[in-house]
Amino acid sequence: MAFALPLTDGLKRRGVDVAGPAATLQRAARLAARRRPDAAVLDLELLDGVSAPIAAKLTAERVPFWLLSDLPRPAVPPPSFRAGRWIERMRSMEALIMDIEQTLRQNALRREVREISVRCPACEVLNRIVASPDLDRAKIECSACGAELGRIEDLAAPASSAFTSKD
Repeated sequence: MAFALPLTDGLKRRGVDVAGPAATLQRAARLAARRRPDAAVLDLELLDGVSAPIAAKLTAERVPFWLLSDLPRPAVPPPSFRAGRWIERMRSMEALIMDIEQTLRQNALRREVREISVRCPACEVLNRIVASPDLDRAKIECSACGAELGRIEDLAAPASSAFTSKD
């Protein structure tokens, strides 16, 4: 936990919603299942095993993640770890936090303008809506029958979060 706690504190000071740290695979899986994180920092080895299952889940969900290890990155990392950014524990904590912040900002920019599909309960027409933060409070109506579908913020509200595993 010597690395995880300062990392968690550093991210929280910068306004990142951090879930964790998690010292076990079970706790890390529970944290990831509660809400899809925008990014994650995993220790290669947790108290109850290698973090490969968590890395595989993050990869499948296209969540950027960093792997902390005392070892240098292998020339050919195991498949579940290939999408992760390998970080040796000796790296500067500040550099790691800045890298995570930059990734979260880039992901937030991609989510700012998004397309939402909503099926009208009255006429069953599928409505495609291009949403942006300035329209989140706007009421949306069905393009076919005019029925009110709700507000964009209620239909698709992304959350920003990250979690850390033990070091």
